[in-house]
Amino acid sequence: RWPVNILTVNAFYSLATNEIIITPTFLQPPFISKTRPKSINYGALGNIIGHEMSHAFDLNAKRYDKHGNLRNWWSNESEAMYLNKTNCLMHKYNSYYINQTGEFLDGKRTQVENTADDLGLKVAYQVSFCAKITDEGQEKFKQYLHSPYEARVMVTLQNFDEFSQAFNCPESSPMNPTHKCVF
Repeated sequence: RWPVNILTVNAFYSLATNEIIITPTFLQPPFISKTRPKSINYGALGNIIGHEMSHAFDLNAKRYDKHGNLRNWWSNESEAMYLNKTNCLMHKYNSYYINQTGEFLDGKRTQVENTADDLGLKVAYQVSFCAKITDEGQEKFKQYLHSPYEARVMVTLQNFDEFSQAFNCPESSPMNPTHKCVF
């Protein structure tokens, strides 16, 4: 039995059962497509899995043990280190300007999902976030917990040393900033 409607396009981490759930409808375009090379589909799926796996280690999950019982299992030191890294990422997103809306992002509101994006990229390149967002869609992002696709890709790649190296991004350039939030 599925914990959600299988027609819902979604992937998520369940705190209660300590598992990743990817609905069958998520495994179709634009995320997975028969017209793309298998390597791209595997990369997209790897990114989805990496993103959702990282939720097992976020600020919400720290309150639940591996059996789904309410119990903080992080040490004070681990939590302080994690907060330091996520705050770094939050400030990066706060400084990201979206030309279409004329506004900066709210990195605090989207912090958990931004962190999942950043960590998910370490599992696979962000091949599944190529999309054109309409003006109406941009307005919806103001309520979403996820940052707009553009920011999800750009800020994550700015923190990804392997990307900077692979594409020979000059030091201190927008895609290879001096200060990175590295997990």
